[in-house]
Amino acid sequence: MAKRNAGRGGSAIFWLQLLTGIYIITLGLGGILRLESGFSRVGRDISRAFGGGSDVLTLLAAIVLLAGGAVLVFVLFSGVSPGIYRVLTLAVLVLWIIRVIMLFFANSFLEPDFLTWLSNLSVNGIVGVSLWLFSAARS
Repeated sequence: MAKRNAGRGGSAIFWLQLLTGIYIITLGLGGILRLESGFSRVGRDISRAFGGGSDVLTLLAAIVLLAGGAVLVFVLFSGVSPGIYRVLTLAVLVLWIIRVIMLFFANSFLEPDFLTWLSNLSVNGIVGVSLWLFSAARS
């Protein structure tokens, strides 16, 4: 199985999955780093002073993104069975769909303006469709 994965190194799906995994990892790392920046700490302190909550959910989401991206990269270079591969990639897809719903529909529908919202939603849609493609690629 590992040899078959290594042989896929020339395929478009291999490269798309690798780059998508790296993209999701960087989103997770960016979320963690922004959370720990000095400016973020000041904002959290002000929020707490006025009774606001902490950024536990933001940190959790960033960690989940980091793990999801790592899973996408890991399964490329490991000998996991097609069934486990499908389950892992579908799990990342489900988490991605939840992220899209929370970001684009629950929290900031049509913000800051329609074209920016649609552009950002489209990029996230491309990632989502790619995740769907990965789960079906080895079925």
